[in-house]
Amino acid sequence: MRTTLRSRLSLLFLSFAMVLAIPAVALADDVYNNLDNTIDVPAESITLTEGGTNDTASVLISPTNGDGKNGCNLTADKILQVKANSSDATKVKASLVDPLNSSLAKDTFTSCSDSIKIKVEALAVTGSTPVTISLSQVQNTTGATFNLAPATFTVTVNAAPVTNTKPALTLPANITKEATGPSGATVSYKATANDQQDGALTPDCKPVSGSTFPVGTTTVNCSVTDSGNLSDSGSFNVTVQDTTSPVLTLPSDITREATGPNGAAVNFTASANDAVDGNVNVNCTPDSGSQFALGSTTVTCNATDGSGNKAVATTFDVIVKDTTAPTLTVPSAPVVVEATGPNGAVATYQVTAEDAVDSSPSISCTPATGNVFALGTTPVTCTAKDGSGNTSAEKSFNVIVKDTTAPALNMPENKTAEATGPNGAAVSFARTASDLVDGNVAVNCLVGNTAVNPGDTFALGTTTVDCSATDRAGNKASDSFTVIVRDTTAPALKLPADFTEEATGPNGNVVNYSTSATDLVDGNVNVTCTPASGDTFGINTTATTVNCSATDKAGNTARGSFRVTVKDTIAPNNIQFVGGPADGASYDFGDVPAQPTCTAVDGGSGLDSCVVSGYSTAVGNHTLTATATDKAGNKDTKTLSYTVKPYTFNGFYQPVDMGGVYNTVKGGSTVPLKFELFKGATELTDTTAIKSLQATKVTCQSGATIDDIETVATGATSLRYDATGGQFIYNWKTPTGAGTCYKVTVTAQDGSTLSAFFKMK
Repeated sequence: MRTTLRSRLSLLFLSFAMVLAIPAVALADDVYNNLDNTIDVPAESITLTEGGTNDTASVLISPTNGDGKNGCNLTADKILQVKANSSDATKVKASLVDPLNSSLAKDTFTSCSDSIKIKVEALAVTGSTPVTISLSQVQNTTGATFNLAPATFTVTVNAAPVTNTKPALTLPANITKEATGPSGATVSYKATANDQQDGALTPDCKPVSGSTFPVGTTTVNCSVTDSGNLSDSGSFNVTVQDTTSPVLTLPSDITREATGPNGAAVNFTASANDAVDGNVNVNCTPDSGSQFALGSTTVTCNATDGSGNKAVATTFDVIVKDTTAPTLTVPSAPVVVEATGPNGAVATYQVTAEDAVDSSPSISCTPATGNVFALGTTPVTCTAKDGSGNTSAEKSFNVIVKDTTAPALNMPENKTAEATGPNGAAVSFARTASDLVDGNVAVNCLVGNTAVNPGDTFALGTTTVDCSATDRAGNKASDSFTVIVRDTTAPALKLPADFTEEATGPNGNVVNYSTSATDLVDGNVNVTCTPASGDTFGINTTATTVNCSATDKAGNTARGSFRVTVKDTIAPNNIQFVGGPADGASYDFGDVPAQPTCTAVDGGSGLDSCVVSGYSTAVGNHTLTATATDKAGNKDTKTLSYTVKPYTFNGFYQPVDMGGVYNTVKGGSTVPLKFELFKGATELTDTTAIKSLQATKVTCQSGATIDDIETVATGATSLRYDATGGQFIYNWKTPTGAGTCYKVTVTAQDGSTLSAFFKMK
């Protein structure tokens, strides 16, 4: 809130007294505030509230002409700088700011149209004495005296009004209690309230502290009201829970006698009590009255109250016992078996046992069924034992093992042997006899009345062999087999391995070889071969097969073959060049001898061809190769080398400069190109020695040496040889086009070249 006051009391009288007492000073312009519509000395007033908003007063300048000068004393280079003063800066702070942006400082007037704002901030209550805000001069460059008194004003800061605040409740956090009985649990709590004006207050809560809260969650609602009728309210929850498990009461371990194979039915009593629910149901596994198997069975019981709390599972054991021995039954007559080996035989028998509880009691017999029993009579003693360890009385019977089986003859199959000589063949055979009791038994074999043994010689033809074997119990076995000795073996051929012969002429070569054949019965026999040894074998790319055979008296024929290859593997020799360049010679271009031919000698299949390659009359080093090939494809070569020397150019002569210089010449003019051409030391004068003369447009090279053509000719001419000057001359008419470059190249018939560069201007 802003209040404008005018005080014309003591300050006015004081001002008049000062004016009368002090010599008059000519004041230039008035500096005043805008708190009222007048420019006067009495201080205006602003009222602020402690902790409230700030306020501002604008300060302006009004020209008065009091110094005798007409108009404002302020110009662009004449300024007035001021500062704001507070008579008590601890209560009111004063600062100068820009009227357009109060966040920016401004303290200087540069014209009478300028304005500055005085910003005042309330820091503390001023009481009965307002704080005076005034301006004072910091800098004045005008030379005039400004009247700052009208800018003064006062600031009064009042205390902020006192307000009533509502009381504040302090409630406990949500409370959880364990139920102590069916009704729940007694719960006490503490709730308080405090008011800035009234101090401590007593809140009203329902249900009250110390009430019995039922199982579940109950909301406690609280409220409080102060003397100014302001109130506060709140709530919290009291949860009474049942988390205590029931208490189980179970019997001790129970022992019962089995009433059958499945054990016995057993009854028992179990109970449970809960603090909230009282007696609760008990669940046991297995249930009371269930059938309990033999042995010890653990019964597990638990109980759950209405809140879902489960008792800790508790157990006891039910033990069902069996004390009755089984009934044993053994064979009533001896068990008789046939011996299967020298140790007797495996005997099996049937012994049974029955038990009131155990459906399969264990039976123990000595010796046990399935064991080997010796020849003769063996007593067997048995007992039975059930699963509970009850053992029956001992019972016995006899097992008798007999030997009535003859030995088993192991005879060879009918044997066929190949004769190994004129007397037939030694024949091996295996004959054995095995007796179940005696093991191996001797076997006797006869041909007629003559004993025979494995390895004896049997004559050509068929022989019957009779064999027999008898065990110690007199059991006899007999059998027979036949032996056939025959000659079906062909003679054994001995042939040479495949071999190769070198051709001795165009027809090949005469080839000799050695063969033989031996027969097991007939001894040495003749061998017949085609082609025969001593025949001429021709030259062939594939081998010639020699087929041989030999036949014994029994008509058995042996056949075999080997291969003979007659080859020409020796290349032609004595290769000679006929005519042509000499080995190591040098020739000027155009003087090279004609291409030579060649000859060679071949002692095998004969010479097929002799060819010379590599011949050239071009400039450079050359190698001639003479290749001789015989009719078998064998090759040999002979070489010689020679050199063809190039022509030699001299020139170009003046007026043309060489060495990469660009000769400059006016386009369209004629340049005489002068040069010489030599074949060795002999100068060539015939223009046919020149293959071509060509001017080619090229890119001008930056930085290349430039030289003007000093002499030009008239008109273009064909190439000629000047006998007087001893040189070739060609008047080259240059192309037009200033700034273009050309390369002129003369090429001789041998490929030698001479070049110069030109630039048109």
